[in-house]
Amino acid sequence: MDDITIRLGLGSFEAKVISDLVSEGKTVFSISELAEKSGSRAKAREIASKLTRKKWLERIGKGVYLVLELGAGSKPEWTADSYYIASKLVDQYYIGYYNMLNDYGWTEQISMTVSVATSKKLKSREIHGVRYNFIALARNKFFGTNKKFIS
Repeated sequence: MDDITIRLGLGSFEAKVISDLVSEGKTVFSISELAEKSGSRAKAREIASKLTRKKWLERIGKGVYLVLELGAGSKPEWTADSYYIASKLVDQYYIGYYNMLNDYGWTEQISMTVSVATSKKLKSREIHGVRYNFIALARNKFFGTNKKFIS
């Protein structure tokens, strides 16, 4: 019974806010996006804090939260796409290095590390078994990139 996470109940407003975000495909969202739903940043921070304590959200970055879906069961470790999570952790970035070898089909090996080049210095972290390494580059090194839609 030690490894089971018991989620506490949701209030009606909390349920509405979280279901609205998920229905819009925002399984990872910022406090700003939550503020649009709740009416103010202060209310958004309060809701995020409560939902994190109740085990419905997990804080994965400064002001960035991951919805721990009901379908994940009693020990929610299921997570959104790792590239999607990376896109929510930093503003200016690209995913590269070994990750792109697989993305372009040049290797069949799937890395459990996401290499994120960014203009900001950030500490590497692990989120649900996936390591995120942030490589700080000068802004002038961001060229020749392709935008790719992540669903």
